[in-house]
Parts: sequence; structure tokens; C-alpha cells
Amino acid sequence: MVHIVDDFLPANLHAQLQNLMMGYEFPWHFSRAVSHQQDKGQYYFVHNVYGCSETDRSYDAPGIVESRYFEKMEAIIHFIEEKLKFQTHRLLRIRCNMYTNQNINVAHDQHVDHQQPHMTAIYYLNTNNGPTTIGDEDVESVANRLVLFDGLIEHNSNLQTDVPQRVNININMIGKFLST
Repeated sequence: MVHIVDDFLPANLHAQLQNLMMGYEFPWHFSRAVSHQQDKGQYYFVHNVYGCSETDRSYDAPGIVESRYFEKMEAIIHFIEEKLKFQTHRLLRIRCNMYTNQNINVAHDQHVDHQQPHMTAIYYLNTNNGPTTIGDEDVESVANRLVLFDGLIEHNSNLQTDVPQRVNININMIGKFLST
């Protein structure tokens, strides 16, 4: 099941994150591959916030905070737990993604972020015409929208052509929904 929540964060918190990540001073790092495979010459920019070290990416490796912006991103997890009645057992990764407008519509390769059972959340910082495809369903990129889904469902990003950048936050975690 895919959970989509619009107006996910309070407007002031969304604006703070949007201004931070879409501003000139947020540190982005170039990546030659969008998914685990080379994507036909496509690229994007990332900012790793939390995850396993590059030398030990095993599922059981302890996570490390990789960014001074961790606390700002961690607020999203709080709202996932509160709004979706989800209990996080283990945080696997938080990564910020920025796709620049390359003036072409491209669907990147489908992939899963981790091979073991987990949940994937994508939080959208801006509205654009580059959806996220989850299985065979397109989820539109709408500012202040969160989508949460079973991380073992293959998904992919799609390049936008209507704005200079497509920015989102990807969170992978282990947990469960609480009974109501």
C-alpha cells in the first residue's frame, strides 16, 4: 500500500526546509548514477544525512550521522510516526536528492534502496512534473507531500522539465504501523 499525505509538515517547517535545501549554501555532491546502476548518462546531486559508512554498507551496520542537518531532517520522522501512526524501530538512511532540469523526460531505472524489508518515505520540497514511479503508479511531485511505501516495491525517479530543480528527501527505515 502506498500512503500519500499532502500538507505533511506545518507550513513554517516546510518553508524552512525548502529555503535551506533550495538555497545557494546547501552542500550538494555530484553522483554519476541515479540508481544502483549507471543510468544511461543521467546524473543527480545528493546530500547524505544519515546512513552506513561507504566501507560497510551491510544491513546490520550501525548508522552514522553524516550531516550537520540531521536534526532538521529528523523532524520528518517524528511527523511520520505521529500522522501515520508508524513506529520506527531502526533508521537506515536519510538522503537528500536534487535532479537538475536536463530538458528531457527520462524515467530512471527501477530499483529498491535496500534488499531487506523496510519502508521508504519520500518528502517533496517542490512541485514539478517529475513524478516518482512506485511499481506501476506515478506519484506526482507536490511540495510538502510525503509518500510512504513498502521499500521492497521497485521505484524510480523521473526527470522534470518544468522547473530548474526537483528536490526531495528519501528516508529508509524499519518499523511498523500501530494498531488503531
